[in-house]
Amino acid sequence: MQGNSCFLIIDTPTVHRHVARKKCQQFGGDLAKITSAIENQFIFDLLRKQNTITLYGVWLGLHRKADTKFYWADDTPLTGYTAWGATEPSSRNEKCGHMIGYGPRRGKWNDIRCTFPAVSTPVQLLLFFARKSVSCQIYLEIRNVRSRIYFLSLNFKVGIITFQISIHVK
Repeated sequence: MQGNSCFLIIDTPTVHRHVARKKCQQFGGDLAKITSAIENQFIFDLLRKQNTITLYGVWLGLHRKADTKFYWADDTPLTGYTAWGATEPSSRNEKCGHMIGYGPRRGKWNDIRCTFPAVSTPVQLLLFFARKSVSCQIYLEIRNVRSRIYFLSLNFKVGIITFQISIHVK
């Protein structure tokens, strides 16, 4: 949790941005909207704690519209804070944005095609985000090797913290 936002990285193969966004929306959130250097660092710190970190890092809520400008997933224009890498955004053909996972530009944003080439892309991490003024709910789906699905639900409130954890096996 950072400020009034909840962020969660789900270690899930996600090659297509639209699939990543749909998964986020199924959990009640959306792809991340980053509005400050503090949020950017917070998300990058979450990314660094993952078991799998790829060069491509995490999808962000950035997408380029027909007017060639970038907008967030909630359709607000990208204004104010940005963390683009040097020479980015670099191509009008690259219509989506992600945070780079490692290398000299780690933690910086890059514009990229909205689908990664499968042959060059290892596991992609998906970033979940929910901006709530009072409370956040996070739902995790965890699959184990025996094909059982565990659902973990964590509810908490900002301010006076209330935790409620429930696990369901399917």
